Amino acid sequence: PGKAAMLWRWGCGTNRVVRDACGRSIFGHAATFEADIAAALGATAGPTADEREIAEQASSLARYTQIVLQGAFVVSKAANDPGLVHESIGHLRHYFASQFGRADRS
Repeated sequence: PGKAAMLWRWGCGTNRVVRDACGRSIFGHAATFEADIAAALGATAGPTADEREIAEQASSLARYTQIVLQGAFVVSKAANDPGLVHESIGHLRHYFASQFGRADRS
């Protein structure tokens, strides 16, 4: 197997301590802004919006944000190009702007 597969197996597939620490950090940080995302979703939802569905979507979007940001840092380091982080954040801002019906003001 390639080096990436070996690293994945070590970091996620077999080393529970590393995997659990990463999970607590990433998912814990995502949880800190679920309420803000839920509020934004609720403000743009119709009067028949399902609170449970809004909460699930907020949780999913919070995880998505972490996936984009964490991935951007990994790829930026691998490429030795900090501009890739800025590029990814720009795409993320555009995505959120399109989800909430606002023009991206970046």
